[in-house]
Amino acid sequence: MSQSTLKISGMKCARCAARVENALLSLPGVEQAKVDFSTATASVEGDVSQDQVVTVIETLGYDVAGS
Repeated sequence: MSQSTLKISGMKCARCAARVENALLSLPGVEQAKVDFSTATASVEGDVSQDQVVTVIETLGYDVAGS
């Protein structure tokens, strides 16, 4: 199991964060996902690659720092 925290840009409100969090939770292998609008971060825990997490976030129209 792995854990990663990613910086996300482009979220404008808490509803954006909830949208990203729900999408991450729907990924197979994700056990926990928490997206914090105030810090613009996503923390993901589970049997999932960082590439999969980044792809989901970018598909929703947000940018991930360092990707």
